[in-house]
Amino acid sequence: AARGEVLAFLDADTVPERGYLSAVVPHVVGDHRAVVVGSRRTGAQDQEPQWLTDAWAATANLRDADHTSWRYIISAVLTCSREFFGEIGGFDGTLVGYGGEDWEFGFRAWNAGATFVHEPAAIAHHEDEDFGSRYDDPVAATAVKNAETLALARRVTHPLARPEGIIFDTFDMQVEVPELEGEGVRDFVIAEWLKAGAYVRVTDVPELFAADPRVGTEEEPARVNIAVGAGWAPQDLDALLAVEYVLCPDGTVVRTARAATLGMEPATANPEDIGMTPVQGPLQLERYFAGW
Repeated sequence: AARGEVLAFLDADTVPERGYLSAVVPHVVGDHRAVVVGSRRTGAQDQEPQWLTDAWAATANLRDADHTSWRYIISAVLTCSREFFGEIGGFDGTLVGYGGEDWEFGFRAWNAGATFVHEPAAIAHHEDEDFGSRYDDPVAATAVKNAETLALARRVTHPLARPEGIIFDTFDMQVEVPELEGEGVRDFVIAEWLKAGAYVRVTDVPELFAADPRVGTEEEPARVNIAVGAGWAPQDLDALLAVEYVLCPDGTVVRTARAATLGMEPATANPEDIGMTPVQGPLQLERYFAGW
């Protein structure tokens, strides 16, 4: 219902100090993609929780934000432009109950090219304790937090939000695997990407994967898109997922949704530099299947 060009969100029990808006608004006026988090001081000690204090120190107040920093976006003290809020669809109104709407929003915002900012001068106070100290009953606290975690796992594709090995209807990575030379190579490469949790797109689905919903011919939306060149399989997933946009001499391309939105210029690298290993045939699949 707000009509302003800048949207400043506060929890109903969070009270800003004088000067709060003066501290956050210039960031948004200067950059319509800015997502600004203030300092929410909680409890009797009137301090930010340690996990956020550590986050601000590690990221230089989010100047060094990366693909994991959506975890530090808290809507109790959140400011952004109406334009950017609308571009990415605002908060997910299907989230019901405690928490999660800010992290889910932050995840989409980052992938849409957001500039994350922590503004220490924008101070607000929350008399109650932070969530970790709010419940006397640990069972009740765990149930509330688990409900949030399960809701986010269906919506946030990032590995930090999901357990390994579970198939969801959305994927974090989409990998395009071409026809590859060498007996057994294509099946091996596809299987290795599946182990990494990717959706694999091919021109035709090999018989081995005919019943696997993670292999198909249709393009799927994903945070990370990879086009494999001359037969590469993931080796260091953390290194690979930290890449924004890379072109490899063999034709392999790694590009995030954020890089595509911002029109980033690609870096050049060899696949080994971003946690991938070459695969050459012929490969005896029996050995691969049996692990010997």
